[in-house]
Amino acid sequence: MSAPDRRLARTLEWVVRLPLLGDAELARLLGVGEPDARALRHALERRGWIDRVVVREPGLPAERLSFVREGALAELARLLDVGEAALAVRIPARRGELLGRIVRAGTTVRVNRFLAHLAAGPGAVGLELEDARSLPLSLRRSERWWPPGVEGYGCLRAGSLRAPFFVAWDPEGAPDVHRTLRARRWLSPPRAAAERWGDAGMPPVLLVGVGAGRESWVRALGRAAESAPWRRAAVLIADAGEVATAGPGAATWRDPGTGLSGDLADFLPWGPPPPLGRLSLAADPDDLGRPPPVESLGRRTALAATRPAAAAGERLAAIVIATDADEKALLGWIGRWPLLTAPQLASLASLAGAAVERRLPRLLSLGSAHLEAVAGRDGAAASGRLLLTTLGLSLLARRADVPERLYARHAGVIAQAVSEASAVRHRAHQLGLNRAAASLAEDARAAGGELESCRNEAQSTRRFRHEGRGAWVRPDGSGVLSLRGGRVPFLLEYDRGTLDSGDFRAKLTGYGRYYACRAWRRDFDAEPVLLFVCADGRAEERVARAARRAARDHASVPLLVTNEWRSRRGSGNPQGLLGPVWRSPAGVAPPEGAGGGASRPGPARCGVRPDRMPHWRAGAGSRQEAGRRDE
Repeated sequence: MSAPDRRLARTLEWVVRLPLLGDAELARLLGVGEPDARALRHALERRGWIDRVVVREPGLPAERLSFVREGALAELARLLDVGEAALAVRIPARRGELLGRIVRAGTTVRVNRFLAHLAAGPGAVGLELEDARSLPLSLRRSERWWPPGVEGYGCLRAGSLRAPFFVAWDPEGAPDVHRTLRARRWLSPPRAAAERWGDAGMPPVLLVGVGAGRESWVRALGRAAESAPWRRAAVLIADAGEVATAGPGAATWRDPGTGLSGDLADFLPWGPPPPLGRLSLAADPDDLGRPPPVESLGRRTALAATRPAAAAGERLAAIVIATDADEKALLGWIGRWPLLTAPQLASLASLAGAAVERRLPRLLSLGSAHLEAVAGRDGAAASGRLLLTTLGLSLLARRADVPERLYARHAGVIAQAVSEASAVRHRAHQLGLNRAAASLAEDARAAGGELESCRNEAQSTRRFRHEGRGAWVRPDGSGVLSLRGGRVPFLLEYDRGTLDSGDFRAKLTGYGRYYACRAWRRDFDAEPVLLFVCADGRAEERVARAARRAARDHASVPLLVTNEWRSRRGSGNPQGLLGPVWRSPAGVAPPEGAGGGASRPGPARCGVRPDRMPHWRAGAGSRQEAGRRDE
């Protein structure tokens, strides 16, 4: 090959190995400037070898992502000197592979970026990234040469020594139970994979964790090791934020098995070349030629976007391509907080109401969300409440790389088909909870702050150990308020006055244990305040009485209570839920007629504001949210 063709061949090699490759990553892999990498990509596009797609993902810039055209695979197999069937075993060449990667573009792009950063800075002089590739995940288990639950493969070279490894990414939104399942699978890789690597053993898994996910992984790997003490998965964990700033080679990696930390090169097992063939284009005196033209993938998926008869993979990829980052985030809110109205959705997502109204028709037309109309007094549809469809659930689950049933159950995502009755079991409670959460977000923004994070019941449920025994709490929600330079972590309960005394006793006893053993440290940097928003005054007084009884039983919790009538924002209370509308359990009940009930007076401790509680701390808040900001 001539020098220009050799550069094009190297460019094509990397796009073949790592589908959905961005220009910045391609430049690092080639060791050239980004303008040169862009020019090489354009040359391959003109020759018909590669195509591109733009996917807008939360937390990632919108950029052109390159991949090999389907019509070029036969010619590519010839250049690699392998058959097309063998090609599918070595690289993600099939159409379904590409569609799946588009759906999981957030993870795919981040893994590509990780490998490109490692190529640019392996962390020590004399090291280089010899090989890197995405894995053909559509292969049968018996054909796979890698452990389950990993996304990429790489190999570092130092002279005659090699250090192969696998890459796994911890997707945001994956529940802890899925982490445990992945850890257990790493202990039992497929027999074909173990045989492929022989006596040298499986290479380690480099796991990049986000925020609190890192500690969840340490616990998951520990539980997996306890279930099979005779096995041990070689896993190294690093923080996504540090990997992004310092680079994978220079980041601090932790071995959860030994507790040791250090540089990547110090942990990798070095040895002879791995039993994998090099993936490089065969030398050819001719140029790369021009593969036969085929229809663009972007055009084909666009046609499938609103066609119910289209394959699920095509429809999901079409939704990912057609929606922007904010619309994808809105789908997550709709799934985790069912029956939101459009204004409530705007408050929780921190978007302008007009922006949400403009985006909702696209989500509805793509079939990912459903608007449940609410009839007005004249019989017309006055407003509507939003629900995720089963297609929308599939999209969220696949983006998190979690099985749908497991995702729906443990991430608390509720979906329904358009023809089904409402999937929300406790509808009135959910509507009240939505009002409370949206009001917190709206009132915080009106006060110059923000609702930094807001998790639903499934995300807020925590199991912990208290005095050697298992215990758990299940608040309706939790999050962090940012106010006046400080942050207020909170747990949220909405009460309609339907619980009996036994329910309250069990709930408050659980909270007492939660605070006594400081189990909140897993999620928060400071002790959260427990906020009870009640439907009316009678429900509020029932909560207060139950809390006073719990305090006498040594199960005291930092609890504030209010009701919807008193906390509503208006001329008499411009601050809404952030105003002096809360009381401690020992405080007086609302005046007679306020919010539907009255009770005997008590000690005067009314008029409390959440940011005047001792739990308010400058800089304190959610560990999970801090991890997402670092990313």
